[in-house]
Amino acid sequence: MVAELYVQAEGIGDVQKNITLPDKVTGQPRQVDCLITAVIKGHEVKMIVDAKYYKEKININHVDGVNALAEAVGIDKAIIVCANGWTEPAANKARFLNMKLRLWTIEEARERMNPDYWMLCPVCNSGLIIMDNSGFNVSREGIISWWLAGQCKECKGGVAWCQDCGEQFSLTYGKTQWCGCRHMWRFGKSGLSVYLNTKCTS
Repeated sequence: MVAELYVQAEGIGDVQKNITLPDKVTGQPRQVDCLITAVIKGHEVKMIVDAKYYKEKININHVDGVNALAEAVGIDKAIIVCANGWTEPAANKARFLNMKLRLWTIEEARERMNPDYWMLCPVCNSGLIIMDNSGFNVSREGIISWWLAGQCKECKGGVAWCQDCGEQFSLTYGKTQWCGCRHMWRFGKSGLSVYLNTKCTS
């Protein structure tokens, strides 16, 4: 079902379901639930999607297993879609893998069918960015400001998309950028920080 979501999405790339890929060390076949191959700005990017339809939450062993599979078959990005969530250690391990592996609910997987969520890093032109960092701020006047962003595993830079003014721009790691509505943006060790009215709301 998860693979079919991506098959039906326009602009995601070529989607293959329940296939085998050779282990890059042993040459033995490894089973993959879903393989997405996309050409982004002339670069071929491969992602695997592993669906976990378990009654219980997935744990750190499941995360380690999918990450090992991605390494074994030479995949750029791995995504685990979970029916019933994940444990905190599993989430911590996925974060430690620094955006190479993502944990999504089925609802989040459906949202990411939009091809605008997937892009090649405009800073280094080698890392894949998934726009899965979002946030909002409510000012004293009750005005809501919100954004989408994604960070590159390779160079730590990223892309920010301000929903207030509609401006989308790239950021190199540790540098700051002002958008059209004068919010200040920065990608650092803790990810994206947004400074609204001189206040930081990481």
